[in-house]
Amino acid sequence: MNRNLKTRANNGFTIIELIVVVTVIGLLVAIAVGAYNKGFNDAKVTKSLAFGNTLATAKALFVADPIVEIATLMLASR
Repeated sequence: MNRNLKTRANNGFTIIELIVVVTVIGLLVAIAVGAYNKGFNDAKVTKSLAFGNTLATAKALFVADPIVEIATLMLASR
C-alpha cells in the first residue's frame, strides 16, 4: 500500500484535480469580470450625470443674461 501512494505521488495530478482547479479559476475570473463591468457602467452613469449638470448650469447662465453669453460665445469662437 505504501508503494502505491509513492507511485501515485510521482505521477502528478489527476484529471479530476485539474478540472476542479480550472473550474475554480473560471469562477474567480467570472466574478472579477462582473465587478469590472459594474464599475465601468457606474463610471458611465456618473459621467453622464456630470455632463447633464454642466448643461443645466450653462442653461441657467444663458437664461440669466443671454446677451453676455452670446457675446462670450462669439468671442470664444474666434
